[in-house]
Amino acid sequence: MELTTIQAAERPTAELELIELTPLDVAGDFADFLTGLGTGIAIGMLLCGGA
Repeated sequence: MELTTIQAAERPTAELELIELTPLDVAGDFADFLTGLGTGIAIGMLLCGGA
């Protein structure tokens, strides 16, 4: 998301293109977030001996 925001700031002419791609970007970021969250929980369980 941060890279997309920077690109939008640097290239205003690509704003419409970025808006069209936003749903896919959000879905990808959300999937990455869930993957990271699941990994974090798994690591936390291992460290705490809960696994």
